[in-house]
Amino acid sequence: MKTVQTTPFPDQRPGTSGLRKKTRVFMQPNYVENFVQAVFNTVREETPEGFERETLVVGGDGRFYNREAAQKILRMTAANGFGRVLVGRDSLLSTPAVSAVIRRRGALGGLVLSASHNPGGMMPTSASSTTSATVVQRPKQLQSVSINTRSRSTNT
Repeated sequence: MKTVQTTPFPDQRPGTSGLRKKTRVFMQPNYVENFVQAVFNTVREETPEGFERETLVVGGDGRFYNREAAQKILRMTAANGFGRVLVGRDSLLSTPAVSAVIRRRGALGGLVLSASHNPGGMMPTSASSTTSATVVQRPKQLQSVSINTRSRSTNT
């Protein structure tokens, strides 16, 4: 595991509909990672037993930079010790699909990367889970995860 020292981004103040920023803002070094780690730190306070037995769902609408952001999120889930991550093929999962997967699979929650109503924006938000999700189990070392290959989901 690699520890990266960063400083807070003062504009990372999500509202009820997530963190709305232009894509180029999310592309700044450590921007996605800082936000995701802040979410995990907050959720960890409510999950004293840790993330080892927890499932997180990750998806998005497939717009520019979604795949790169999803890769970063997957590495962050491994570093934070999540037991399982469900991610849509090519990281594609709509918000309603993420919600359905979270409920059906009993996941702790999810992160959705989608375009906001602002031109060129993207917003990761908490949500739920999908039937076309791929189960990604935590490997010992995670460099990159193929999100464009077909694999079967397994029930746990």
